[in-house]
Amino acid sequence: MELKNEKMKGSKTEANLIRHWKAKSVQKGKIQIYQRKAGRDARHINDILGELAVYQYVHAAHAHRVLWGPYEDVEKNLERLIAEEHEYTVTFPEYAKTAREEGFEEIAKAFEMMAKVDEEQEQRLTEILGKIRNNTIFNKETEQDWYCQQCGYVHHGKSAPETCPLCQAVTRFFELKGANFSTF
Repeated sequence: MELKNEKMKGSKTEANLIRHWKAKSVQKGKIQIYQRKAGRDARHINDILGELAVYQYVHAAHAHRVLWGPYEDVEKNLERLIAEEHEYTVTFPEYAKTAREEGFEEIAKAFEMMAKVDEEQEQRLTEILGKIRNNTIFNKETEQDWYCQQCGYVHHGKSAPETCPLCQAVTRFFELKGANFSTF
């Protein structure tokens, strides 16, 4: 990614921000792993860990914004994610080969399965990007039932309404009734 502030390039501050961004991102992941177990045993601990995960995310997002600028452009973000989804073609096969050579067959198989998941994720992200560019997420050729996630109102039409007539939620709060993010 292109650095937001070129004067920062190569500085210790840049290195520290990158280190901080990576550490907070990893910490968020760890907390979410621990949160999953806590959620089965103690809801209040699950809630506290969820709160801590959000803090880690906010800290990582701040470093990301300082380093690489705002990330509000959904198309650009999807393009970046698609470009970075290369682990299934190079990294995971190498990891699987190494694990197999070292006698860790189950780990090798797990890497191969992860490669398949990443390939599927790349295809899914590419499909979503295409729907954004073709303006077909909230617009369909035939009439559909659009469900407001904010209040439950159902609108029948070719497009989701600009605002919900019941709660005034904007278009992004609508999804196809009975659908989920993988089928919009």
